[in-house]
Amino acid sequence: MKIRSLFLGAATALGFATTSIAADVKVGFVYVGPVGDGGW
Repeated sequence: MKIRSLFLGAATALGFATTSIAADVKVGFVYVGPVGDGGW
């Protein structure tokens, strides 16, 4: 059971790694509240 979980985790990580190489990632932040509020 442990070995199967290990291989499943490795396959999932490899899948995410190849997906991240293939496409650019765009990240955005949304501030909810007035401009004078915290974070500005």
